[in-house]
Amino acid sequence: MTVYAMAFVEINDREHYAKYEAGFMEALAPFGAEILAVDEDPNVLEGEAPKGRIVLIRFPSAEKLDTWYNSDAYQAILPFRKAASNGHVISVKGFEMP
Repeated sequence: MTVYAMAFVEINDREHYAKYEAGFMEALAPFGAEILAVDEDPNVLEGEAPKGRIVLIRFPSAEKLDTWYNSDAYQAILPFRKAASNGHVISVKGFEMP
């Protein structure tokens, strides 16, 4: 089943965050994922949008998402994101219309 990773990231240090971005695509590539959206200025329809950047990534399965997140390549760059930003990352299951 398709799953999505959603990240809500408030970047505090863009120079340091750039080190995370520099390795991100290479760390993601082996897992069949597709970045669907990246937006720092979303159109708010209701309520308040989280501050910062919103990222939506589609993975072919929860196993692929978990394997990516725990991979050596991603874990090597993750400290750069954590040091340069605040936020949270969640995964949600895809939905298939009946």
